[in-house]
Amino acid sequence: MQVQNDIKNGIGKGPMLTSSRARSFAETIWGRGGTNAYRTNRHGVFYFACSGHGGYVVDADALTKEEYANIVKYSTPEKCLVTTINGSHSKNVDFWQNPNSFRSQRYKIANRIFWTKEVFFFEEDCAWSILEKFTDIRAKGYADPVSHETVMEAIFQRWFAKEVA
Repeated sequence: MQVQNDIKNGIGKGPMLTSSRARSFAETIWGRGGTNAYRTNRHGVFYFACSGHGGYVVDADALTKEEYANIVKYSTPEKCLVTTINGSHSKNVDFWQNPNSFRSQRYKIANRIFWTKEVFFFEEDCAWSILEKFTDIRAKGYADPVSHETVMEAIFQRWFAKEVA
């Protein structure tokens, strides 16, 4: 079995997380039904409002090395297994393991490459401020971006600033 570990540079290191897979991950932890998706300004980053909660689902490969280094001081990514058929092209993705589910998948090992991928989850109450503090990633459609930045900074300072001080 061949396992490939991704380097956090966002450049072609295994298949990127898709919207449908990110939605499935989000609904597993935040509730199914009535899910709304919101566009973000970066490929590999998704925002969902689910029936019970919501937030960002982020493929770690969508982050720069510097962004990743800052974020892991405050949040630990979930690890998941991805298998591809006959190479690493995203069109050949065979299976994504949901890091928050005990459901398993059976597959034949022949002609498969196994990738260890990291996915971050930033819930909508507080943790979203970690992602937005260290990146330019935003869900699109904020009515007042200046007020949003002020709120983001206040939430980060209240809940996370002392963790790494």
